Amino acid sequence: MTDRNSVIMFRSFIMSLYDSGFKLCENFIFPLTMIAPFGNRIFRELIPDKLKTAREPWYYFVPYFSEHDPVKRSTHPIGPTSLCGRQYFPEKEPLPRAELHPDTFVTGFKFIIYDFKTVLFEGEYFADDIFQALAEYLGRKQIEKGRIKMEDSPFYYKVDVQPHEVRTVPDDLFPPEAYDVEGVFRLPQLSKTRKRTKFRKIVPEPFPVRDFTYYSHTQTAGRGRPGENRIIMKTDVYHALLEKIEFSKDIEMGGFLAGYPFRQPNSPENEDDPEYRWQVEITDLIEAEGAWGKPLSLLFTGDTWSRSRIRMDKDFKGKELVSWFHTHLFRATDDFGLSGWDIDLHERFLTRPWQVAVLVNIGKNGDREVRCFQRWVGGELDECLFEVID
Repeated sequence: MTDRNSVIMFRSFIMSLYDSGFKLCENFIFPLTMIAPFGNRIFRELIPDKLKTAREPWYYFVPYFSEHDPVKRSTHPIGPTSLCGRQYFPEKEPLPRAELHPDTFVTGFKFIIYDFKTVLFEGEYFADDIFQALAEYLGRKQIEKGRIKMEDSPFYYKVDVQPHEVRTVPDDLFPPEAYDVEGVFRLPQLSKTRKRTKFRKIVPEPFPVRDFTYYSHTQTAGRGRPGENRIIMKTDVYHALLEKIEFSKDIEMGGFLAGYPFRQPNSPENEDDPEYRWQVEITDLIEAEGAWGKPLSLLFTGDTWSRSRIRMDKDFKGKELVSWFHTHLFRATDDFGLSGWDIDLHERFLTRPWQVAVLVNIGKNGDREVRCFQRWVGGELDECLFEVID
């Protein structure tokens, strides 16, 4: 559960460990999931009743930097949080102790929990509330490895954020029991002696130009505003999403959409050009296989992507994967479209500018609404109108 803005802002943390004389000892990089134990504690201790009725909960996590106003620490939960999602008692843990460096970059965080756009909880917290337990654990591990000495303590730590995603971490970055916490998972440690592979980006052939007049007698559908780029959906695909596919009323479902991308007249050939303009024709639908659906989320597994690629190569040669679609089990509103999880998935796996997202909202009485989302010039994924054609 991450918010779109927090994902764009940062994807990982950097912790620097210093000795008692403020000499740098070690640097550590760890993933955004480091905040999962703290988030779980907030959910469990402060808003358990609200979560029973929440339909699309997610959290927004904003770092406070040293130049900001002082953090006004919330009264609850009491004390810092351990790596297992419980209250952390430093005095009951083995030495060494760790304190926040006086010249640290990040002094605290604002933590907000939403259900759609409704705020369920909001609070400000010190860096110690989340990172002290990790800093002291890392200090103990470095002492065990002989890299630093106990007499160099008490240690100081700094925390900073970076936009790059962490794809590998040391096996002992967290204690084994921390991986039992929901939201925390192991990342493989890559061998330093492995062979390196260099890649050279191959610029794809430019898509053909298609004139606006090629598509006549279309009907406008969807919400939002007209996009600078054009989405044309074949009527059989539209009606399959609108009424023919038997979607579950209990869990989210989804799949992929195939079709043809084209350039608009006078558009540059290079997709990276800010003046690049496209139009896509959605012609075929592929239901996802091997996906894990829940009432509030849908996970496309590696098997899901693999099977979709096999279907594309076998049954839709010459076409491109132009979109993915999934359901939300509630009525469509102008206030809520794609969730932060949905946007993150799209930005990670459908990276071409002409790849769009399709959402099917299903109300309690079974009525459906099909909606489209495209990237705007600045890269923002936002709702737009689309066209339906025979």
